[in-house]
Amino acid sequence: MDDEEKKLHDKINMIRMNFLRLVYRLGQSLDESAVAQVLYRLALAEGTRNSKTTRLFSLDTAFQTAKKLEEDGKEEIDFSCTILVIGRTGVGKSATINSIFGEDKVPTDAFQPATSMVRVITGIVDGVKLRVIDTPGLRPSVMEQRTNREFLSSVKKFMKKFPPDIIFYVDQMDTCSRDTNSLPLLESITSKLGTSIWFNVTVALTHASSAPPEGPSGSPLPYETLVSHRSQAVQNSIRQAAGDMRLMNQVVLVENHPSCRRNQRGHQVLPNGQSWQPRLLLLCYSSKILTEVNSLLRPQDPAITKLLFGGHRYRSVPVPFLLSSLLQSRSHPSLASADHEEAYFEMEEELPEADTDEEEYDQLPPFKPLGKSQIAKLRKEQRKAYFQEYDYRVKLFQKKQLKEELSQRREAEKPSGSCPRSRSDESDPENGDPPLFKSHFPTCYPHLHLMGISYYANKIIYLHVFDC
Repeated sequence: MDDEEKKLHDKINMIRMNFLRLVYRLGQSLDESAVAQVLYRLALAEGTRNSKTTRLFSLDTAFQTAKKLEEDGKEEIDFSCTILVIGRTGVGKSATINSIFGEDKVPTDAFQPATSMVRVITGIVDGVKLRVIDTPGLRPSVMEQRTNREFLSSVKKFMKKFPPDIIFYVDQMDTCSRDTNSLPLLESITSKLGTSIWFNVTVALTHASSAPPEGPSGSPLPYETLVSHRSQAVQNSIRQAAGDMRLMNQVVLVENHPSCRRNQRGHQVLPNGQSWQPRLLLLCYSSKILTEVNSLLRPQDPAITKLLFGGHRYRSVPVPFLLSSLLQSRSHPSLASADHEEAYFEMEEELPEADTDEEEYDQLPPFKPLGKSQIAKLRKEQRKAYFQEYDYRVKLFQKKQLKEELSQRREAEKPSGSCPRSRSDESDPENGDPPLFKSHFPTCYPHLHLMGISYYANKIIYLHVFDC
């Protein structure tokens, strides 16, 4: 091991020890997926520079050392984290900031926007210095995107002064509609802050303890189904606004209501039994740690390029996105179909009656979106007509997508008696496979189509071993 490798080894060991101490402070275990992911990345970064070194590293021993250092309290951790909070107005961004710090740092208001300008809030949470950039709530209406762009220009200046380690896009869990107006807002974020911002975004859904709505059978939906549906809706909107269908933003649940039940450590507990504050802080610290690790590596290093990309330079689906798609749990087809039909008829009611019967998206005349300078030259009446036409086309396009999804789902549900029975359709009593591969079995996807490429997969036995 030369001097450069030894220096890298020492830095990674220091980063690993600080991270284990933070994990212990948050009351998390080494089995937590985010913890395992960071530790894996640390080992990977160390191994790419010195593959011949035998690392007899005991994680349990290191965790015990970190625990002892925390209990002694002699050595402080030199660690800080910068968080940017952004999202639609009225979703609980300021309340979430207060919950993170455990005190009222910013005012909140249930009836009108409480934040009118970008500001920086600092404080100490469990010995870690946090810097949170609070932003004004963004407006969902197409007519108010000019105001959003002004807010986002101010946000961009603060981001240059205080580069965030992680960005939280905040939305609500109990928004039952498809939220068709979120797309202009997300597109404004993309145009002002750049597409790359979404690679550092984690979705935070507030009101996570809200009662689930009724399903098609009249009984409340399971909590996991509600979380999955809402998470996928927000993720799909972000992918569409960013123009990258490979994005797989992580989702964290948040509940700021004072009457929410708490555990012995005083943390608020969600209906699924998880404590959301430690998990949110763990994601923040993990993002900062991974940024520090990446700064130690040189992207042009041949060993790293070969390890991460296999030495190839062709366009392919990223492994995290591919595995996340394979392991994505899906609702039962009948339940999803009922939800799609309900959303389709809701959207049909919003559109003018004459247009829904005759005019379809593909039959509309060509429409060229105008730039900001062109819109500024329009008269007030012309500008209003332009935005109304734009909003109408967006709704009609979403209706077309819903219609296609319903058609495909109904076609898939039809019995296919004439099709020959394939080997994948046979049940395996020994391994406990289901008799047929259905979309609601997340561990059995024999065929997946992504970005024009077909993939085939076998049975997954250990879900936790994948790096996704």
